[in-house]
Amino acid sequence: MKRFVGLDGIKGLALIAIVLYHCMQQRLPGGFYGVDVFFTVSGFLIAVSLIRSLAKTGSLNLVRYIPKRAVRLYPALFLLIPVIVSVGWLFDHDILVSIRDQVITVLLGCYNWYAIAGGQSYFDQMNPQVFRHLWFIGVLMQFYVIVPFIVWLMWKLRQTKLSSLIPLGLAAFSSIAMWVMYVPKGDPTRVYFGTDTHSMGLMLGVALAWWVTAPQLGHARQRAVPMPRTISSSASAAAHRAPLPQIPVEHRIWNAAAPVLAFLSLIALVTMAVIGKQDAFAFRGGIILSSLLSVLLIAGTISDDSWMQSLMVFKPLASLGKYSYGIYLWHWPLWILSSALAPKIFKAVGP
Repeated sequence: MKRFVGLDGIKGLALIAIVLYHCMQQRLPGGFYGVDVFFTVSGFLIAVSLIRSLAKTGSLNLVRYIPKRAVRLYPALFLLIPVIVSVGWLFDHDILVSIRDQVITVLLGCYNWYAIAGGQSYFDQMNPQVFRHLWFIGVLMQFYVIVPFIVWLMWKLRQTKLSSLIPLGLAAFSSIAMWVMYVPKGDPTRVYFGTDTHSMGLMLGVALAWWVTAPQLGHARQRAVPMPRTISSSASAAAHRAPLPQIPVEHRIWNAAAPVLAFLSLIALVTMAVIGKQDAFAFRGGIILSSLLSVLLIAGTISDDSWMQSLMVFKPLASLGKYSYGIYLWHWPLWILSSALAPKIFKAVGP
């Protein structure tokens, strides 16, 4: 099965939005929408991997899946945490407040719930915790635990054509939960950090994975049907004279429209990042809208012969996306450390 081209570029754009939001929020006030692009891409890629495993082996192969996810996440964390804690211990003890609880919950994959229980604010720029950005990793780890069961159920129901309704229903539930639990003019951290209220992008990514891979699996089964070992010369000649199968009209329409829809979705996402705010629109429609736009962006980019692929494989952008996990892990602690240490350095070297 094919490799999906252009996803690294999409991740690169999302990373730029997130980093600018964290470090220069006033310049890109809606950069937090980049998280939902990441969620949608992550849900898509993980679900594709699981669906392919089911199609190939008939099982989820959890013995391989679990270590693979752990290797993907933990080595970088095991490097980040001791380095940042050591630098903080040497130069600025203030950033180490409640550091033990932060480290434990990060490694257990539940930092988002720890932050919610502690009444922390993601949107408060005063005294931010050094590992606050790892709430995202917590949601992702929890998704990694439940998504095999979601995909397995979808696979079992594949003959009923109801499979995609499972992630779509979960996405709808998450969107409604965010809408209902959001308190206008209050701190929105609960609905932003909560796995229950911020899983719509992940679930829409799962639905997209099913829509993309199911037709491929059908074609693969058709190609796998054994052909007769011999064929008469007359039948062979007739086969050569037979016209090539035509691409269905709906596929041709989609292939023509997909890159345009992807480009328009990209423009909309950039606009939301530039003018977006942490207001009622964001939590009562904006985040689900950004997730839906992300689905269109992904689908239109990976579509066959999409000219959007040429934009998204731009090397600097694709490189950012390729190393997005490591960059995401390090950018916030380094920003916090530099912000804390810069005044001391200037004071030490000043007149």
